[in-house]
Amino acid sequence: MFKKILASFGKGSATVDLRLYTNSYQVGENVQGDVVIFGGEVDQKIRSIDVGLFMEIRNEHGMAKHHIATVPASGPFIIHAHEEKYIPFHYQLPFTLPVSCPTVSFYFDTYLDIEGGADKKDVDYVEIRPIPPIMNVFAALERLGFRQTSTSGKLDRFGQEFSFFPMSHFAQDIHEIEMRLALEEQGIRVWMEVEVRQGYHEVEVKREFFLTQEVLNDMSALVNVLERYIVEAIQQPGFYHQPHSYHTYSYEPYDYDEHPFRHHGNSAAGMIGGFVAGALGGMLLDEVMEDLIHEDHDHDYDHDHDGFGFDDFFGDDE
Repeated sequence: MFKKILASFGKGSATVDLRLYTNSYQVGENVQGDVVIFGGEVDQKIRSIDVGLFMEIRNEHGMAKHHIATVPASGPFIIHAHEEKYIPFHYQLPFTLPVSCPTVSFYFDTYLDIEGGADKKDVDYVEIRPIPPIMNVFAALERLGFRQTSTSGKLDRFGQEFSFFPMSHFAQDIHEIEMRLALEEQGIRVWMEVEVRQGYHEVEVKREFFLTQEVLNDMSALVNVLERYIVEAIQQPGFYHQPHSYHTYSYEPYDYDEHPFRHHGNSAAGMIGGFVAGALGGMLLDEVMEDLIHEDHDHDYDHDHDGFGFDDFFGDDE
């Protein structure tokens, strides 16, 4: 009897542990593992087990959290004292997720609902990687002597923006390159802004171009194409001041699987860095913005709430 009383307050109660086969996944990949329940000192009834996927977004104003999905892992059952119960877990990540970076992170939160007792939780952070064509673009820039900045991959109301600084021969001519990407049926659309050094100031040169599947699969060709656009920006900075079109960009996006770009079916989705779409795109950013605006006087972070306020979290539109 005394053990049951202690268990109702969490002492000697059942616990839960999500054991993933790996903690690093590519967008669109199937997450697999086991939800392990450890029985406590007494038999207990479990009402349910749910696994939630959350995204954390950080910038200079603070951090916000957004709930992406909930995966039911189990309905009611009895966990006996000292029993170990394994429940298979799997979840396919959306192709439209942003990728992990210093300002964007992801974690699974496993919730064990115990009848008449203290509920238990387990948090597991995971890395979300880009699809291979995007990785090839990053690798090509690295071959040209560029490295991602500490704020690369930040999210704003338009999507995920990647930034790079030169380490080699471009260092005298370029301060930084900013890039947004979108998946299309035949390749990747790129919006690139090159900050070209001119004397004591910098000129922002805007380039918009398309990388075909053929180019994306040929590293030498990809390096040459990117180098040509960068050199043109340096040599003729006055020619490229047309505003980028990503503010109004819309098309039928494509997912990546065995065929590089497979039709997905949500409109106006691919622009958001090529990773955020539909309910995980503009709507997600709008929801986070709304949470932050409504709670802009509450600066205390509570891990158990989905959002908290920082005035103008995403800053300016450009």
